[in-house]
Amino acid sequence: MATMIFWGLFVSFAFVSLYTAIELQSAARNLSKEDNRLAPLRTRELADKIDEAEKRNERYNQLAFEARNSLREMYKARTLVRADVIEALLKRGDAQATQQCTAPIETLKKCQVDFDQAACAVDWMKIAGCYDRVVVMAGNGTESRDEIGAIRRHIEHARDRAYIYNQNVARRDEAKKMEADPYMPIAESVRAIDIPGFRLIFVLPQGVVVACFTSVMAALGAAVAALIELLKPTNNAVDDKSAAFRGILYAPLVGGLTGFLVYFVVSAGTAFLVQPAPADPAQASNSLSAPALASLGILAGLAAENAIGWLQRKAGAFFKD
Repeated sequence: MATMIFWGLFVSFAFVSLYTAIELQSAARNLSKEDNRLAPLRTRELADKIDEAEKRNERYNQLAFEARNSLREMYKARTLVRADVIEALLKRGDAQATQQCTAPIETLKKCQVDFDQAACAVDWMKIAGCYDRVVVMAGNGTESRDEIGAIRRHIEHARDRAYIYNQNVARRDEAKKMEADPYMPIAESVRAIDIPGFRLIFVLPQGVVVACFTSVMAALGAAVAALIELLKPTNNAVDDKSAAFRGILYAPLVGGLTGFLVYFVVSAGTAFLVQPAPADPAQASNSLSAPALASLGILAGLAAENAIGWLQRKAGAFFKD
């Protein structure tokens, strides 16, 4: 019973892993515009990048939120500088300081509401121009130097806020570029499959994955054949049942190896067995689809002894003197 449970779980796990890998590999290859053999590797790399981005909280939505907040902080810091220079100019008799040190309302809206960097730069140039006028008008007195020093400290703080904002914008744009990748849906599917070792299976060459899939299906067929033998009524129940149990233990192994051999022999001969057709990157191997090869594996497992005999006859005919 334990043996049957083990083979049942193993075959189910292998079937889900391999068939899912084949389908996702085919989807990735369909998206590739160059060498589609590298599509699974590119998808795996993208999935790993997404994992790293999530660990650092650097997905696009999060970074866009941080960029908006850092822009508000930058604007607050620049507003302090604006207030300083306007106060300094008003104190020196410039009645138009407020209008001269502030960008038009439309520009401010683009900066604060629409997060337009160009508009924010225009507003900052207004403030910087007013600061230059303050420096010229202030002279070299001690009070003026203290006043200019205080404004400069606010300017440095505003520049620090701008640096942080630019960093956040660069990270946001990089995340946006990553999430606009055409392989993104497949990479997300790969990430969602929580099967141990699945990503390694996914990047294996498709022929290897399909060969293993065929072998697993052959093991399933052999296990079913052995189970049928176990259920048959016999005269010598003890010996026959013991042999049947041994068959259940070893038959899937023999069936799996047989399916592996049959896969390579048949797939190598598809040029003669299958009518040539335009290449399809979604097909598993040499014009034979994964379901067709799975069926071939099941048949090879159900009749493993006959399949081995067939291979032996083919080998004898090929290597005859």
